[in-house]
Amino acid sequence: GGGLGGAAAIFAFSTTPPIPNLVFAGVPIHVDPDQATQILRPLNGALPGEGHATLQAAVPNVLALAGSAVWAQFFVFDAAGPFGLSATQGAVFELF
Repeated sequence: GGGLGGAAAIFAFSTTPPIPNLVFAGVPIHVDPDQATQILRPLNGALPGEGHATLQAAVPNVLALAGSAVWAQFFVFDAAGPFGLSATQGAVFELF
């Protein structure tokens, strides 16, 4: 399922691992909040369950980045979520 269509969302990512078992407002956090970069954007779609977003990023062709990881998670402002917040599960991307 998707998020709340049209809702504001934050895409957060960090290059440092998340703090184990960190929860904020009832939502598990899967990025390092102290190091996370955040991008605010609205979700596409119009109804609950239709919200989605796509992000593209250019990754430099630098050998030193091979083997490094990026942790990422979307947070959605959604009145139906705990304390008005919903989130995706976290994801980790290993660069190669």
